[in-house]
Amino acid sequence: MEQKVFADKSRMRDSGVELLKIIAVILIVISHVVLTLITENEYIPYSDYLLDCTHATTNGTVLLLAVMRHFGALGNWIFFVASAWFLLDSTKASGKKMMGMLLDIWVISVLFLGITLLIRGEVSGKLFIFSLFPTLFANNWYLTCYLLFYPIHPYLNRLIAAMTQKEHLKVVSVLAVLYIGFNFIESRFFFPNMLLLWISVYLIVAYIKRYCMELYSSAKVNSILLLCGAAGAVGIVVLTDLLGLKIAALSDQLLRWVSNFNLFLILIAIAAFGLARKNHFKNKRVNHIAKCSMLIYIIHENILLRTYTRPYLWHCIFNRYGYAHLFLWVFLYSAGWLLMALALSLLYEKSIQKLTARVSEKMLKWMGSWYQKYEAAMLKLH
Repeated sequence: MEQKVFADKSRMRDSGVELLKIIAVILIVISHVVLTLITENEYIPYSDYLLDCTHATTNGTVLLLAVMRHFGALGNWIFFVASAWFLLDSTKASGKKMMGMLLDIWVISVLFLGITLLIRGEVSGKLFIFSLFPTLFANNWYLTCYLLFYPIHPYLNRLIAAMTQKEHLKVVSVLAVLYIGFNFIESRFFFPNMLLLWISVYLIVAYIKRYCMELYSSAKVNSILLLCGAAGAVGIVVLTDLLGLKIAALSDQLLRWVSNFNLFLILIAIAAFGLARKNHFKNKRVNHIAKCSMLIYIIHENILLRTYTRPYLWHCIFNRYGYAHLFLWVFLYSAGWLLMALALSLLYEKSIQKLTARVSEKMLKWMGSWYQKYEAAMLKLH
């Protein structure tokens, strides 16, 4: 079964873009490891390992961790920009792909639920329900949002094809101001949500692909955009920290810009993808690891692992070694977590996924037959 949420096998096998996706996975894992370090957990009885990254600080390590928290949103945008680029050439949504994704997400979630029950003996009732219905409760929000976005992308493509350049420019300008500009400052304007934000960025990527290819093919232009985005993303955090040291009202706003509405992160993702597209080389291992990116995402951010296991490991690190070399521990922890997820992904791909592929095909046929009956009945109504 093809997995195309993060690795669209059908249209790209150049390893430059695949390598960028692996980098995006690494960024996301680092961000989640840092998130566990700085976020209180209601499901565990200890909190000694926690570190405050919300308040302005003169500690360079804490400031660097605050910057690293932005890695998750950046990694997500890299994946979405890459997916958007190739979905713009798509004419229909694949039911097989969606059903395969849904089943893989559910099977992995239930497997971890069973393992956790065997080890711990119990889990929170809320987490038990969430584990049984991982997509419904958006345990991995990116995948749930993708499953909502993917079926509508062919209709967005028709809309894009019907627009003139002036119309397209007006649409992307308005959406960029409303759902990126305003919500970057305060993420409550004009009823924002991730689906609307994705549609906005999808239309921006479409405009680039239709009308700006000469500029977007320039390594110099993309390098400048990448540097501007990186400088903006880091600079605004540093500025917030400096102001927070002087202004009491800003003293607890160090993580204010950790958001998918962060326009600098979107700019970095678009520029990085533009550079990766020009980096042509072939490497089977890179392609294979990138193909597993969806499974890595599901496994490493499983709701039970992130609730029980990740905090426990930070607790052990803190009590045994302390945080004298915290920056090193973040990278060692992230590397171990990533390798664990990769190993389990490869194991799942070679074993259980073969079964889920067959089951998903049968389920899709069954659902298709029922829909045919429903459609026939509805079309008879007047």
